[in-house]
Amino acid sequence: DAVIGAHRAGDPAAAGLATAATDPELARVRATVDRNRTQRLSVRGEVLHQPAAPAVSGDTATIEDCYDISGWNPVDLRTGDPVEVVESGGTGRYRVRWTLRGSGSAWKVADQSPLGGC
Repeated sequence: DAVIGAHRAGDPAAAGLATAATDPELARVRATVDRNRTQRLSVRGEVLHQPAAPAVSGDTATIEDCYDISGWNPVDLRTGDPVEVVESGGTGRYRVRWTLRGSGSAWKVADQSPLGGC
C-alpha cells in the first residue's frame, strides 16, 4: 500500500502516492507524512480493512470501510524503536467513506469522510 510505504519511509514525495491518490486526499496524506517526518516519527505494523462493495456512478465510486489501525504503531523514524503516543485521537477501528475518481484504467482515492467508529 502506497500510503503505508510513504509513512514507513518518512517520504511525503513517495512516487507511489500519486498512483494511489489524487487531491485533496493526496495533499492530506503528504502533509501527514511530512508532519510525522518533521517530528521524526514513522509507523509500523498493519492496517486492516473491511470494505463494502463500491457504489459506482460514472467516473466516481464510493466505498464504506471499517479500517483497523490498532496494529499500526508509532516508532522513531531514525531507530525504529516504539514511541509513546502523545496525541489523542486513538488507534482503533474507524468507519470511513472513501471517494474514488476514475483515472484511465485505474481508480485513485480523492477524498474521505469519517463516519465514526465501527
